Amino acid sequence: MKAGGRGLIDNLAIQKAKEYLRMKYPEPVRAIDIAHFTGKSQARATRILDYFSGDCSDNDNTVTNFLVYADYDQYPTTYHIFKDTEKGIYAY
Repeated sequence: MKAGGRGLIDNLAIQKAKEYLRMKYPEPVRAIDIAHFTGKSQARATRILDYFSGDCSDNDNTVTNFLVYADYDQYPTTYHIFKDTEKGIYAY
């Protein structure tokens, strides 16, 4: 995941976000929850969740072993683990 368009990757925030999602599973989480846990802004937390959506085109930033999906029917939007190969979670 690039930070600020400069090619920097915040792997620590990515790992902490995964940790939080796994800790709360099967409960949904909000972007603000990720922000508080990682110590990042809510905008950065949302970007991390976008990264976990698997929709970062076909490049080094594409993730396929840990995926989340958004529930837009909830307000605020909540996020759930869809696929986590490390923990054996498969929602499909």
